[in-house]
Amino acid sequence: MLRTICYVSTAAPSLDENGLADLYEEAIQKNTEQNITGILLYSDGNFMQIMEGEAAPLLKLYNSIDNDVRHHHLIKLTDREIKQRIFENYANGFTIVNNEQEVFKLNLYLNWLKENFEGNVQRLVEIVQPFLKYT
Repeated sequence: MLRTICYVSTAAPSLDENGLADLYEEAIQKNTEQNITGILLYSDGNFMQIMEGEAAPLLKLYNSIDNDVRHHHLIKLTDREIKQRIFENYANGFTIVNNEQEVFKLNLYLNWLKENFEGNVQRLVEIVQPFLKYT
């Protein structure tokens, strides 16, 4: 059974650029090992992540994220069963969006999704797009 979880959170004030780089590296490693696809965005001291995968490893990963002291005020926006992944074929399955080029590519992909899919995909696109202003 596939699930998707989307959350937002606030970075801890102590999280600096080196800590952010470490977090990105860990996210890519953990998500790849667990066959979890999705995106992680960071903007103005806030995170937003969409994760897709098998239910058990996805929930285990979410619980470890929930206990991570590098961020707080975790708000789950979506947690539901899905029939297919929407980020499986996007940028090797899991992507850190942290520069203008990545934001541009993700916007193109989201626009393509919006034009070609309905339902839950539309909701996720609506959640992500306002977060994509790159600073």
